[in-house]
Amino acid sequence: MMDTLDKLDRLLGRALLVLSGAAVLALMLLATTNVVLRLFHAPFRGTYEIVSFLGAIGVAFALASTQRVKGHIVVDILSARYPRPVRRLVDALSAVISSLFFGIVAWQVQVWGMRIMAAG
Repeated sequence: MMDTLDKLDRLLGRALLVLSGAAVLALMLLATTNVVLRLFHAPFRGTYEIVSFLGAIGVAFALASTQRVKGHIVVDILSARYPRPVRRLVDALSAVISSLFFGIVAWQVQVWGMRIMAAG
């Protein structure tokens, strides 16, 4: 049973990663085309909204694959040279700060949602 779920997880993760890549490619093509069309004073309408939506899809759909390989965006120009204990400390501090930040974001989204519910 677990083997089947693991295979399904891998398959779904790969499919979402392909869709993520397609969304990023579409985003780049749309943004580039829109910039070129602006030179001729004929940009696409709604490009900002579509690019924002495609960016969200690109990030969200890549999360499963990124989580599977335990990857994340890291600027390791300096941290790669740290000794292992220092890197672990920096990673731990980063995790704590990120958790606090996203906890505050979640709290504020909840407050905002409650305000909307009360107004409606």
